[in-house]
Amino acid sequence: LEFIRVAQCLRAASDDLAMGGNNLAGRRLTVVPRQLTVLMASVGPEDMVENGEEFIKQCDWLNVQQQLGISQAALRLGHRTLSNKWLLKAIDSLDSLDSLHAPGTKKEAQIAAYILSVMMGETTEFDEDKLDGYDNKPRLLIQLGMAALKNGQQRGAMEIFKQATALCNSSDPPDYKDEVLRAMDAQIIIELEEGNMDGAVQAIRSRISLVSDWIGSSSSALAKDMHRLACVHSMYGRHEDSAKLLGESIFIGSDYDDYDILDSVKLLATSLDVMNDLDGSKSEYELALTKEKDNTKKARIMNALANLHVKVGGQTELAVEYLKKSLE
Repeated sequence: LEFIRVAQCLRAASDDLAMGGNNLAGRRLTVVPRQLTVLMASVGPEDMVENGEEFIKQCDWLNVQQQLGISQAALRLGHRTLSNKWLLKAIDSLDSLDSLHAPGTKKEAQIAAYILSVMMGETTEFDEDKLDGYDNKPRLLIQLGMAALKNGQQRGAMEIFKQATALCNSSDPPDYKDEVLRAMDAQIIIELEEGNMDGAVQAIRSRISLVSDWIGSSSSALAKDMHRLACVHSMYGRHEDSAKLLGESIFIGSDYDDYDILDSVKLLATSLDVMNDLDGSKSEYELALTKEKDNTKKARIMNALANLHVKVGGQTELAVEYLKKSLE
C-alpha cells in the first residue's frame, strides 16, 4: 500500500507539471484514487497475497516510470534542474530494480542525463563513450549537437553533427530523416559563418546526396539544395560551377510551385554575365523580366539588360530603350 501511495503521489506531481505547475517544493500533494490497471495487468488480486514479491516489483517499476515521466514533463516546461533531479532519482531506483526492462531503460536514462548535462552547461566536451551500446546513436548525436549549439558551442556541435550524419549513409531514410537534414543545415550555416567555403560545399553536397536518395532525384527539395550550392559557388567567384548547378536546379524545380524559379534565373543571368556569355545572360534576364511582378525589381533587371547591350556594342538604342523603361 505504501508503494501504491507513492506511485499515486508521483502521478499527481506529473499531472501538476503538465498543467503548468512549476514550484513543487514544500507543497503537499493531494492523492487522487486511481485505477491501478498497469499493476493488475500482470498481477491479479489473488496474486497480491500469494505473490507479494512480484507485486512489489511491479510497484517499483511503476515508481521508476513515474519518475521518468516527471523528468520529461519538467524538461518540456523548461525546468532543466528539476528534470535532472528526477532523472537521477530514476537512475538510482533502477540500480536496485530487478527487471528485464531495467538495463535498457537505465542506459537510456543515463544517456538522457548526459544530454541534459550538456544542455545545462555542465558538460562542455563530447564523450562518444557515453553513447556506446545504444542502437539509435545518430538521433542521440543530433540531439546532443543541438544542445551544444544552444550553449554556443558551435565548433563542438558541428563535429557532433558530422559524426551523426556520417552514420546515416543508407539509401533507406530513417524515421527521423527530417532531424538529420536539419542537423546538416546547422552544419552548413556554421561552416559559412566561420568562412570555411570548402567545408560548406562538402556539407551541401552530402545533403544533396541524401536528399536524392531519401526524397527523390527529381524533387523540389533537391532543386532547392542545388540552388543553395550554386549560391555558395557564386559567392566565392566560382561562376561556372554556379551556372551549371543553376541550370540543373531550374530543370528539376520548374514543375514545383514552392520552387523560386525567378531567383534562380536572375542568379544564372548574373553568373553568365560574369563569364562573358552575354547572349545567355540576356536570355535569362529577359525571362526574369517576364516573371517579375515587383516594379522596382523590374527596373533593376532593365538596367542590367541595358548594361549588357552596351557591352555587346552597336546596340546602344536598345540600351537606351531599356533605361527609359526602367525610369517609367
